Amino acid sequence: MERRQFLLSVFAASLMTTVKAAPDLSMSSGRQEIDDKAVRQFKPATLIGNHKEDAHRIYMFISFACIFCAQTWREFGEYGLGLPNPYKFVYVPIFSDKVQNIAGTAFYIVRELAPTRTPVFLTQAFALQQKQNVTGQDYLAILYKMGFTHEQVTQTVRHEITQKRIARAMMLFNRYKVRSIDRTPVFGVTGKYLTHTGFTRDGTYKEVADNLNWLLTDEIEKTS
Repeated sequence: MERRQFLLSVFAASLMTTVKAAPDLSMSSGRQEIDDKAVRQFKPATLIGNHKEDAHRIYMFISFACIFCAQTWREFGEYGLGLPNPYKFVYVPIFSDKVQNIAGTAFYIVRELAPTRTPVFLTQAFALQQKQNVTGQDYLAILYKMGFTHEQVTQTVRHEITQKRIARAMMLFNRYKVRSIDRTPVFGVTGKYLTHTGFTRDGTYKEVADNLNWLLTDEIEKTS
């Protein structure tokens, strides 16, 4: 128990210093920490299976048309940087319609050509929400603004690694039973759990972070 509370305090401190700055996220009513009694009384996630190849991953499923993803992707990404080894935080774009399919493909093009510049793409892609009638070409235009050539873009789309990443994103969407983009962002945790604001009592992303903390530290305790 002492070890769990220590880990919770470490992870929560990382997120609380960043998510507070996100627009429209109420932090005042979130729990400061989750005790065992509260967890037993309120379900922090749903069990989706036991996929051991994802045991050290926390996935954030995002839609570029989602206002809440736009508000929280950076803060949760920074939170992910503080995860202990061997755990990693991974963005997974949702392929849901023609426009979002192009957006997701553009994301993986950047992931292949310049992975350290992924935040640049995410920033500009989410900024398109301010524009009406966004098209797939708007997301491709970001790649050219970032300095990638048409030849680089078309060749990278055909790369085997890019196609595998797109296929894996679609597979993970099904594996974690992300049935609707209405609740995005959605989080897949350690190959076992799915959680989002629907598993919170106050609807805040502070409480989503609390749930992530509890699920992760519980897994660490079980495997240590």
